[in-house]
Amino acid sequence: MNEETGQRGFVITGDSRFLKPYEAAARLKHVAADLRRHTALPGTGAALEQVRAAHQGWLGLSAEPEIAAARAGGPAGARRLVAAGAGSCSTRPAPASTTSNKT
Repeated sequence: MNEETGQRGFVITGDSRFLKPYEAAARLKHVAADLRRHTALPGTGAALEQVRAAHQGWLGLSAEPEIAAARAGGPAGARRLVAAGAGSCSTRPAPASTTSNKT
């Protein structure tokens, strides 16, 4: 969540200090890969893949283009992109059902 908050703060203000959480999250990609490799619960790997795919969709359709627009044309350029509906919440997955571990 901090990643999106930081990206949004930068897009609105143009202040690169807001990108710190966004950039920190990019350095943590290996954590998701480690989780996928070490999980033993049925369905967990598929759920993690859904989250990864949604995150990649958000990065490609929203975060990266908006940050690039803000860097190129300031906050006004990024706001135009957001107002046009590029990268809307359609990349977010529906909540995944969880499997009960009751025996």
